[in-house]
Amino acid sequence: MWVLFAVFLRAEEGDGWRDAIALEHIEEVRKSLDHGKKYYSISSAISEERLKWVEMCLDDLKFRKFDERYDYQVIESKVLGDFCMTILMAEEDGAPFDVNIMSLGFCRIGGAWKAAPVLGSFLLVDEKGYSAEREKSKMVLRQWAENRSRKHRLIVASEKEKSLLEEVKRYQANDAVLKSGSREDAVAFFFKMLQRRDMAGILASSDMQRAFVSSLFKEEESVWSVLLGSSYLYAILPQVEGEDIVSVALYHPYNKSLQSVMELGVEREEGKWVVGVPMGLRYGEDGKLLLKLPGRSDLHRSNQGYMGDIRKSALMHLDLKAYESEAQCSMAVLKAIEVGSFQNFMSLIDWKESFLEGGLELSEGDLGRLYSRALARWNEWRNQKFSKREYMFQVEQEGVSLRLMARYSPGRLTRFEVSEVLLAEVENKGWLLVPEFRIAEEVDEDVISQVTLAEARMGVEKSQSIMIASLTREVKIESGYEFEGEEKIPDKQVEELYEAYRTCIEQGEIRSLGTLVACSEGQEEKLLEAIGRDVRAQMSTQSSVEYSEVISGENMAWVVMRIEYHQQVDPEFMAYPVVRSAEGLKILPQYLYYYEHGGGQVIVNTPVLRRIKEVEGEEFLLAYQALRAKFNQLVDSEIDKNDNE
Repeated sequence: MWVLFAVFLRAEEGDGWRDAIALEHIEEVRKSLDHGKKYYSISSAISEERLKWVEMCLDDLKFRKFDERYDYQVIESKVLGDFCMTILMAEEDGAPFDVNIMSLGFCRIGGAWKAAPVLGSFLLVDEKGYSAEREKSKMVLRQWAENRSRKHRLIVASEKEKSLLEEVKRYQANDAVLKSGSREDAVAFFFKMLQRRDMAGILASSDMQRAFVSSLFKEEESVWSVLLGSSYLYAILPQVEGEDIVSVALYHPYNKSLQSVMELGVEREEGKWVVGVPMGLRYGEDGKLLLKLPGRSDLHRSNQGYMGDIRKSALMHLDLKAYESEAQCSMAVLKAIEVGSFQNFMSLIDWKESFLEGGLELSEGDLGRLYSRALARWNEWRNQKFSKREYMFQVEQEGVSLRLMARYSPGRLTRFEVSEVLLAEVENKGWLLVPEFRIAEEVDEDVISQVTLAEARMGVEKSQSIMIASLTREVKIESGYEFEGEEKIPDKQVEELYEAYRTCIEQGEIRSLGTLVACSEGQEEKLLEAIGRDVRAQMSTQSSVEYSEVISGENMAWVVMRIEYHQQVDPEFMAYPVVRSAEGLKILPQYLYYYEHGGGQVIVNTPVLRRIKEVEGEEFLLAYQALRAKFNQLVDSEIDKNDNE
C-alpha cells in the first residue's frame, strides 16, 4: 500500500531536515512504550474528557497509521512561519497499489517542534495566545496539503497502475511456462506467484481482475490470507480422466482451512495458459470470501480419495528439487529457511525412498516419521529468535556431506545453537536434504562412515571456538598493541571510523566490522560480547545514543557518546577507545568506559580496567588512564553546566 502523509514541520537551514524530522518523529512514536504522548503538542487547557479523546487519536496514530509495515519517503513540503507541511509516501508490503492520504501537523513553540495530536488539523495544540497571522498560515497550509495530496495520490496511482500492467505484459510475453508449458506447469506457476505475493504474476497467469486481487492482499481471515503466504505445500495431482481440470493437493501443517484439494480450470487464451479460479473462491452470496476450502463432497469423485490423507497426497506428489552439486543444495536449504518457503524446503526431501535405509521404499509409517522429523527441523531452523544462519563446519565423504549450521543473532554473538545438516547424493536424482538424520544416533556404516561421524561430533564439541574464530576471521588480532607514532590522532578520522562502526551495528552487518575493530589474542570472545551489547543498545526502545565529541591523546583517542533515556531526565556518558595500528585506526568496543556517577557504572568498568591491566600492558594502560581523566573532567563540566541552567 502506498500511503501519502502530509506532515507539518519546521523551516530552518536547507531542505534535508524536513525528511529527517518527519521520519524521526514517526520512528520515535514507534519506539515509545505508550502512544508517544510526549512527542506531541497538546494544550494544557483541555478537559479530562477531551484529553481521553486525544489519547485515542494518538493510539490510532501509533498502532495503525505509523505501523511498522509502512516505509516512508518524503515527497514535497511547504513552509509558512512556524508551520510546515511535508507530504510523505509510504509503501506497505503486500498491498502495493492502494493509496491513502493523511496529514499530520507540527508546530514550533518556544524553539521546540512537536506534532499536533489530531490528523489533518492543528486542533488542541499547545499555543500561547491568538494570532491572526498564525491562523491564516495554518489555514493556507491545510488547503495546500489537501490539494497537493490529492494530486500526488492520482500521480502515484497512475504510475503504479502503469508499472503493474507493464509487468503483467512482460510475464505474458516472455514466460515460457505460460506460453509453451503444460496446464500443470501453468497451475504450478500460479501457486508460485501466490506464495511470492507477486500481483503481476497472479494477474498474468489467472482470470482474476486487478481490483479483486488487490483486495485479497489485505485479507486477514479468509482462505486467501493463507494462500497468499509461503507456509503451505502445493502438489499437482494426476489428471482426472475426461476432465479439463488440474487438481492440486494443498497442505498447511497447522491450518486445517488449507488441507484439501483445489480443482482449477485452465484454458488457452491468446497464445498462453490462463488459470480459472473457482467461483467458490470468489465472493459468496453473502459478499464474503470462504474461510476454508471446499470439502470432500464438493470434489470430483476421482479426487475424493486424496482427502483420506491429504498430507500424504501432497508429499507423494511434491515436485522434487534435487541439485547437481552439494554447494547448490546446501545454499538452497539456507535460502528456503531465510525466505520462509515451506514448499521449497520440503521439495528438497525424497518422500519415496530412505537414504539412511539404503534406498528402501518408505512405508506409510516411515513417511509419517520422516515428515515429523522434517517439520521439527523446519521449526527449529526457522526459530525467529535467531536472525542469522550460516554453515560453520563441514565433513565430507563420497556422496555425503555433513555440515553444522549455526544460528545466532547480532545482539547475542556468543550465544548460538548448532544443528547437523546431512546432504546426500541420491543416484539418478541428485543432491538432497536428509532431515531425519541426528548426529547423536547410530547410522549404518555403509551409509555414513564412523570416521565421518566422529569428525562431525568433534565439530559439535568445539563449536564455540569454531564459531568465534569464524565471526572474527577478518578482525586484526594483536599480540600486544604497538603504538605507531607520537602524532595526535586526527579527530576527523576518528569520527569517520566511529560512523562506519555505528552503521554496521545498526544494519547488523557483523562481518563488515572486521576491518574496523581489533582485539588482543585470546580476547575474541570479549570483543563479540561487546559488539552484541552495542547491537542490543541500538535496538533499545528505552534509550538513544548520540555522538558527542572526540578526546585525543598521543597514541589513543576516545569517542564520547551521550545516552538519553526516555524515562530518565539526566543523560549518561560513555566512551570508546580508538588506537592506531599498522593497518590503520581501530575501535575497541570491548574497552568501552562508562562515566561513573553511581555504583552500577563502577561494577561495569572494574573488570574492563582489570582486563586492560592484565592483557594490554603498561603503555596501553597509561594512555587509557590519561584519556579517562580527560573524559571525567569533560563530563563533570557538562553536568555542572546543566545544573546551573
